[in-house]
Amino acid sequence: MKRTLASLLAAVFLLTAGMSVSAEDGKDRMEAAGEREQIAARLDTITSDLWEAAALDEAQISALAEYQIGTYMQTESFAQGKDIVPGDESTWVPLYDLEGTHFADLVPLVEVGNGEVGFITMGAIADGFSQYMMGWSTELLDACRKALEEDPQAQAVFFPPMEYGLQSGTGVNRRIYQFNMSDYSLEDITGAVAEHAEDFARQYQIIRSPEHEEKTELALANAERMEMGLAPQATLQAAKARSGQAQAFSLAAVTKEDVRLNNEAEGKFVPVYDEKGDTFYGGDQNWYTENGRVSNGCGPVAAANVMCYMSSSSNIYKELYPYTTVSKTMLTKFMDTMYDVIKPLPFGATDHSNFASKLTAWARKQGVSLTSHVYSAQTYSNIAARDAIKKGLRKDKPVAALNLKFGYQDPKKGTGVGWHWVTITKYFQATDDTRWIAVSSWGERYGLFWDAYWEACRDSIGGGYVWFE
Repeated sequence: MKRTLASLLAAVFLLTAGMSVSAEDGKDRMEAAGEREQIAARLDTITSDLWEAAALDEAQISALAEYQIGTYMQTESFAQGKDIVPGDESTWVPLYDLEGTHFADLVPLVEVGNGEVGFITMGAIADGFSQYMMGWSTELLDACRKALEEDPQAQAVFFPPMEYGLQSGTGVNRRIYQFNMSDYSLEDITGAVAEHAEDFARQYQIIRSPEHEEKTELALANAERMEMGLAPQATLQAAKARSGQAQAFSLAAVTKEDVRLNNEAEGKFVPVYDEKGDTFYGGDQNWYTENGRVSNGCGPVAAANVMCYMSSSSNIYKELYPYTTVSKTMLTKFMDTMYDVIKPLPFGATDHSNFASKLTAWARKQGVSLTSHVYSAQTYSNIAARDAIKKGLRKDKPVAALNLKFGYQDPKKGTGVGWHWVTITKYFQATDDTRWIAVSSWGERYGLFWDAYWEACRDSIGGGYVWFE
């Protein structure tokens, strides 16, 4: 009898406990459903006017890509001696904003006879930026294609000026992902994007302008002239005259400039090598072993890049890098040192002046006296910022650049889209005033279209440029 009663009491306990758990689970599910509805509502507020823009056709986009291959890419060490052309239109990856508007394309760069060797992100609307970013790796292309093959209903999305992702589903099932630019895995950032909906709306609102339309038309005219074997023209006046439009444009010829670090011509910069024989273009924050440092460690990586490069450029800077090799293991150790020096906030190193003062103080302890040159993106003009960058590069000094483009971190996951430090190694300017910078980021070398990068930086909550001598 006691055993039967005990069994009965146990059964009652388990039943009531199960009811309690089920009730709690039901409450959690209701709260989760409510949260998903709120997130969906917030995501629906991310709007822009990109859908109103006139679209460029594929022939125009291809011509613009060929024009960049014939100008900026001719100065790239990776392109020397190679016949590079844009990939066929069928191989492009359309890029959308978060409202579902197609405004850019991920265009493969193809070496004739050797297949795809890189990518260039081209604008797809008439009054937007004509290009954004390029890189000499196919991993982003491969990752986008694989993700879209696995989810044919998804869209590849672009967060200007240099981040990519995926959008899938609708309503409460809508999910937004960001590609980790180191291993190209997808990270779910839906909640964080919803929380910062206004910022995401704003980042797309700076793309369209009459000036950007002028420059795109000029680039198209020059692409046509290049195809005919003619020199680029300085203004659009001749092109407009042919169509009966007499309007004169403000774009004028400028001097071609190719300003770079001494080692940049060989594509070396900080040539980090690993045990597999792979070589990286500077450090990568994903090499940190602590998750917190991975999510907010781009500033210390830029510091490590700058100090390591300077130490090899002159004996007076030798003590700025305490190791005799630039292996991945040693540079990662140095990145940890720089992290402890910079001490980023949970959402990163957001003050470039503080960044400069901490590094000069650390260098002093190493026996090296450094003078920092600090420039703010909010107080300097476009021209002044470019001049500051070129001044550092002409002295063979890398420039650490901070772009606080509506940055944030998801406090729950440590992921997000936004502010980022890069290390500038080159500045290029064509005679038609098309401008690019080459940067080290995520252990790779990328080209960033200056206008798109600058506009994102200027219209953000902060940012700037730092170099030392």
